[in-house]
Amino acid sequence: MEEKQKITVFGFIVFLALFILSMDLWGWGQPTSADPLILGLPIWIYYLIFLTLATFVFFLIIAKNVWRDEK
Repeated sequence: MEEKQKITVFGFIVFLALFILSMDLWGWGQPTSADPLILGLPIWIYYLIFLTLATFVFFLIIAKNVWRDEK
């Protein structure tokens, strides 16, 4: 497999994992008032921040390695 093709396959797998993690399956049916607080914020806020940062880093890596100037 070519280097660019390996990155593309790896990128698809990571994208699929991030997509599945973005589904809030573990929080369905739970009342939001029962969430434990950390520094005054519910845990799902920290989960959302982590997921957003992970997505940012993923797209940054893909942009630097896959989308190159084609001259």
